[in-house]
Amino acid sequence: MIELKIQLDDIDYSGIAELAMPVVKEKLGENGGFFGGLIGNHVPESALNGAFNGFLKFLSPEQRDDIALSLINKYEDKIVKLLQNTASDKGVKITVKSLSANKADKKETL
Repeated sequence: MIELKIQLDDIDYSGIAELAMPVVKEKLGENGGFFGGLIGNHVPESALNGAFNGFLKFLSPEQRDDIALSLINKYEDKIVKLLQNTASDKGVKITVKSLSANKADKKETL
């Protein structure tokens, strides 16, 4: 077994938001209450992307990282499946045992 450590920097949060928006819309439509259902079922993804990107501009880099960390840890199973499927599509069989994200020490390098 191999443990792989990857540090990410200069993250494209807008791109991540676009990838995550279908899941966000689905969750809002299912259990977001009246307004969540209204938004999830009737607002186009492009409008939600624009609103989210506007929201991101008001956050500090640390706050954006905190949001990304919580999403990575919450959707670990979906990310693992994506990694395994991507490798499989390239002809490589892997089994990802676990995945987690933590804040890295700014001084720490690989």
